[in-house]
Amino acid sequence: MALLPPPWFADDEQQRVMAYLRNQGCEGAYANQLRLRGVPAAQPPDPLRTCTELYPAELYACARTQMPATAEAVLLSGNGFRALGVMAALEADRGRPVLTANPVAFWYALRHAGVRAPVYGYGRVCRTLYAEG
Repeated sequence: MALLPPPWFADDEQQRVMAYLRNQGCEGAYANQLRLRGVPAAQPPDPLRTCTELYPAELYACARTQMPATAEAVLLSGNGFRALGVMAALEADRGRPVLTANPVAFWYALRHAGVRAPVYGYGRVCRTLYAEG
């Protein structure tokens, strides 16, 4: 599992998430905070943009370059960036599931509601609602 937290996560938050993942059996857990270093990204004039916000194209580029080849899945942890728009592209490009907080919570709620039909547009995990009982 590759953990890619947003730039606004403090180091201690990242360490707590890593400890949790390892405690849950994710032995190969890897973390690298998403940064814009060395990633060419357009900086459109946007007075509402903060220095910590990542546009979807930037998020895709960062995650694509920072996801280790050995990771079975990637967790774009935290909220505050628009990850839904890049999940399908990252999954297709890297061939592994991409998880983010909102779709995983959505998956969990649907499973507990008894929904087993695939849900498209929220990554591989929501397309496989029907796979397990």
